[in-house]
Amino acid sequence: MMASAKQFGYPTSIWGFCSIFHLFLLLTSKNFGFVSAGPIVATFSEQTGNGGHRLQHLVVDKLSALVYVGGVNRLYQLSPELERRMAVETGPKEDSPECSAVDCPGSVIKKLTDNVNKALVIDYTDTRLIACGTLYQGICSVRNLKNISEELMEVREPVVANNSTATTVVLLLLDHRIHPLLMCSMLA
Repeated sequence: MMASAKQFGYPTSIWGFCSIFHLFLLLTSKNFGFVSAGPIVATFSEQTGNGGHRLQHLVVDKLSALVYVGGVNRLYQLSPELERRMAVETGPKEDSPECSAVDCPGSVIKKLTDNVNKALVIDYTDTRLIACGTLYQGICSVRNLKNISEELMEVREPVVANNSTATTVVLLLLDHRIHPLLMCSMLA
């Protein structure tokens, strides 16, 4: 599934400009003093028998300073000092690219498949963590921000890229008249 800027009503030139501007900021931020190389005050690592869970995304709750990390087959909730408070297994699970997000024909052979975290977003309006992964065609789960082991809802429709190499960009739009809207764009 490939979403494009035109599908969201934006000319592709805006997306190109944003990408170039973002790259410019990354390349020049150190020169303008936006990035400082201070001492490392805390680290987090989680090793397992198969070499660990590759970490993909990190978000920090601006209200509590709790840190949320999405990795391969795992979600973590860390203290501000990066101490593990909670870990949730999100995979591997039985899946197949031939299955839809909601069901799978009995004739399809499923295999144990890793769930690579593709998006991790905090919804401050409803105090939720939205985590999207590659399983089941790229579905998302909505979790309690204070207790990530509590899954509030599973969104059973494809939202993000369903493979580990495609890039996914998400944006949570807030509007006081409606609930937050998660917009996604995927690049192969």
